[in-house]
Amino acid sequence: EIEIDARGIRFSTNIHYADETVNILREQMRTAGLTPLEFIPLPKIKEEMAQLFECANTGVAYDTDRLDYLLLCLDHNPAHKAEQEALNRAWFGEIQPLL
Repeated sequence: EIEIDARGIRFSTNIHYADETVNILREQMRTAGLTPLEFIPLPKIKEEMAQLFECANTGVAYDTDRLDYLLLCLDHNPAHKAEQEALNRAWFGEIQPLL
């Protein structure tokens, strides 16, 4: 069920105080030595990574920590996972006759 909060923002969770809950979870993760990831849409990840790779390929200094972070976000991005699964299925379909 999609609800609209007092600010007029739509959300599809039944977790009240979701923003506050997220902040608490982030703090718990940091305390445990984990890096909390944010959801970044796949096109934005690809765009930013392309810029970083362009810098790397042309010898321009770039933020390696940001690249590492984007790679982690990419690994957990549902759209990226779906793309990879589709590629894997297509590849397997191509080699299946050879097996």
